[in-house]
Amino acid sequence: PPRPFIITGLVLCSIACFFIGPAPYIGTPHLWLTLVADGTLGVGVALTIAPIYSAMMEVVRPQCPDLSTESITMFISGLVPSALSFGELIGPLVGGGVTGILNFQDSTSLFGEVTLAMAVLMLVVTLVDSRRTSRSPLQNF
Repeated sequence: PPRPFIITGLVLCSIACFFIGPAPYIGTPHLWLTLVADGTLGVGVALTIAPIYSAMMEVVRPQCPDLSTESITMFISGLVPSALSFGELIGPLVGGGVTGILNFQDSTSLFGEVTLAMAVLMLVVTLVDSRRTSRSPLQNF
């Protein structure tokens, strides 16, 4: 199941954002710290994006039982890259705007906090879903 990978990836991305700036409470920036944070961010993004296809299959398949698996796969294969491309367009605009208002350290901290909130939200949704379906939370992972 994809949820533990996505949650772990979001947490790693959040931690990386705190250290890329670095956050004001971490201290002064160092090259080695930025390099480690960039590597952590890469692993986090990979853990977050790779399982999206199977997560979407889990959601769409019960909603569209009359569609074949091939049709659902083609739909998801078009939707996911479109969403990623939209994010590649909007991300620099929002990031540049926020960095223009805040400084770089504060903006990366803000993005880390938002990413951590997304991880917590996904964990809560997973736990609520497991309770609603009367399964162990680990079965959703």
